[in-house]
Amino acid sequence: MAPTFSELLFFGGAALCLVAQLFIIRAVLRPGTPRFTDAGERPMRAPSRPLEIAWAVLPGVALVFLFVWAWDLRA
Repeated sequence: MAPTFSELLFFGGAALCLVAQLFIIRAVLRPGTPRFTDAGERPMRAPSRPLEIAWAVLPGVALVFLFVWAWDLRA
């Protein structure tokens, strides 16, 4: 059975969200991430590493729940 346009659009959007989330997590886990951009700015106080990772992973978990919920609505 050939997929419909809406299924292709749904899975394409889900794949793009997955790729974007993977890049966000990669950026958070990379050591030496700059905390400020201009030389004149004072550096911000760095959040704790576990908290920073949690805030990067939380949207990914929410996306998984939304994906499962949307998939169940379709069935």
